[in-house]
Amino acid sequence: MHPERIPMDQDAAESPGVSNEPMVDFSVMRWERASESGGPSDPHGNEPPVVDGRSRRAQRIRQARRGQVLEAALDVFSRKGYHRTSITDIIRAAGIARGTFYLYFGNKQAIFDELLGIFIDKIVSSVHRVNVDLNAPPPVEQIRANVTRVVDVLVQNENFTRLLLRQAVGQNPEFDERIAVFYRKTLDLIEGALVLGQSMGIVRFCDPQVVASCILGSLKEVANQFLLDPNKWRSKKDVLVGEILDYNLKGVFHWPHSNGQPS
Repeated sequence: MHPERIPMDQDAAESPGVSNEPMVDFSVMRWERASESGGPSDPHGNEPPVVDGRSRRAQRIRQARRGQVLEAALDVFSRKGYHRTSITDIIRAAGIARGTFYLYFGNKQAIFDELLGIFIDKIVSSVHRVNVDLNAPPPVEQIRANVTRVVDVLVQNENFTRLLLRQAVGQNPEFDERIAVFYRKTLDLIEGALVLGQSMGIVRFCDPQVVASCILGSLKEVANQFLLDPNKWRSKKDVLVGEILDYNLKGVFHWPHSNGQPS
């Protein structure tokens, strides 16, 4: 659902290339997620003040405007890349004045970092630990659900995927470390699932750390191929999920139990 479209600033209304299409309110999305988790309610860690109805409406307008800037920046970054994108490009795409941009973001790096943070949060929240309770679905079904959710995030957020895989690394050491932490957490989840599977007798003997890296690497390369031809891969999403799962669970050879050699 799109937020209410906020009127453009007067001095930006005549700028070329301004889009009047509704934009997704990413700032509200982060606000709601933080509130649900019991954390601070705004991206800067500030608790929301107690406000009346008029103030709440003004607050929603500010959040919607901020979301428009994020949406515009995402589109421009994904098309032009980080280094070729200027703040002028972003404010023209968002239909705002330069001063409005600086109300929300100190510089280009700040808005880029927030966009990557939103996407990383989306991916992390889509991966669930395997539940081994007696009444839980079979582990393979839970793994399939995880793969499906991750693929959905990548396919439905093409610009975000492009930003993470093509533009994010090397922007600054702090964010490089943030991405590294994200990958380490993902590897830990995969490795934990492998170890659990071994204890249940459904995963073969292997080095879980090495195999977890292989699984993550295959997912990243599939995502890269998706970016080369999104329409082709989007049309075969169900096949994509099945093949990712089969490849990582079974490999590519059929191993008969008799002699341990591929047929």
